[in-house]
Amino acid sequence: EMTYEQVLVRDPSDIATALLLSQMLVNGLTIDTATPVDTSALQRAGEYLDLITSQSQDTSVLMNAAVLYYQPAQQLVQTRQALPIAVTFLEKALAADVLGRLTLQGNFFLGLGLMFEIFTFDQQVVDSQDCVLVAQEADMIRRGKAALEIGASISEQTATQFLGQYASFEQRIPQLREAFECGG
Repeated sequence: EMTYEQVLVRDPSDIATALLLSQMLVNGLTIDTATPVDTSALQRAGEYLDLITSQSQDTSVLMNAAVLYYQPAQQLVQTRQALPIAVTFLEKALAADVLGRLTLQGNFFLGLGLMFEIFTFDQQVVDSQDCVLVAQEADMIRRGKAALEIGASISEQTATQFLGQYASFEQRIPQLREAFECGG
């Protein structure tokens, strides 16, 4: 692994090496409920994938990057681990998915991931009474609901349940803004 990283340091435009490194890092991850996630390996893989997607317009390269963002992110959402990384990876997977092959499942898991994040984040918003956090939560709700509506056909029952939860949180936002005197 180290020799590939040295190659990449010498030539950051070496997309093939960056792709190989990110694939090795993703394949080396264990994502389950019994094992803590190696977030540093995840973030390193993400850095290589970011490098690839910023430098390449090649469809097959971008699709490989999209899949490498998607695979660990989907597992993270399923195990409810490292959700901020999962959400970021899913958004990047969808952006790199130039052929639209991950549209349904990517959006489905993005919608779930954002809702799992909101479950925790909402308490921080209430505790802080911070208008900036209220706006962030409103944005998370908007993004998650839109994603889940796109990906709903993956599991209609789950999507319906979570869309109901999004609606509940959506209704709370004006109440929070009023309670914390946020204006607007």
